[in-house]
Amino acid sequence: MLESRIISKVSGMVKASESVILEKVDYTDQNNELRVKNQRSDFMGEAKNLKSITKERNILFVQEVKKVREDVNKQIHELREEMQKEVAAVHHDNASVNQKVDIICDAVTRFVKLYVLDKIGI
Repeated sequence: MLESRIISKVSGMVKASESVILEKVDYTDQNNELRVKNQRSDFMGEAKNLKSITKERNILFVQEVKKVREDVNKQIHELREEMQKEVAAVHHDNASVNQKVDIICDAVTRFVKLYVLDKIGI
């Protein structure tokens, strides 16, 4: 009888301990779930924040690239205009030199016809 009472008390203590342990496990599981949800929420908020920062930086980068492209295109256009002016000046100088060479050739030809051929007697 004493034995059965001891077994009964021990059994009751075991059941009470089991229920306390199960309650604590459930409480811990709930806390862990809440912590995971909070961490997920924090992570999603941080990811959203980083995404918006990345978007803003991309917009600024694209604007800078466009600005640099416009500057480069402007400089290329200015250089082309300057080169065209230089080419036109070279063509003008070349035409002027050709005219002067033609005049000199005509003068030399006349000189040869008039003086040299006259002296030779042709």
